[in-house]
Amino acid sequence: QGVNKKLQSLYEEYRKKQLSKEKYLKEKESLLLEKGEIGLLKKEKEKNKIRKELESLNLQESEKNILTKEWIDKKIEKIVVSRFGDIEVVMREDE
Repeated sequence: QGVNKKLQSLYEEYRKKQLSKEKYLKEKESLLLEKGEIGLLKKEKEKNKIRKELESLNLQESEKNILTKEWIDKKIEKIVVSRFGDIEVVMREDE
């Protein structure tokens, strides 16, 4: 969210002619790269958490590629799809 605010203020500075087009584009590119890296780190963290949860289930080899509705209902709080197509899986906290 911090990156989005930075992007917004950067655009406002550009719109008010406080930044040149070149500087605006360069800083925007840098912020978008930062945003992408943060997103990748979050996704990797979620993937690792899900992987650990699956390993803890001690599934038989034939069951490893099948997720049950019960497991999903128990472990996943919500799935958020942004207007840009980003998907975020919010896991439930362990009780």
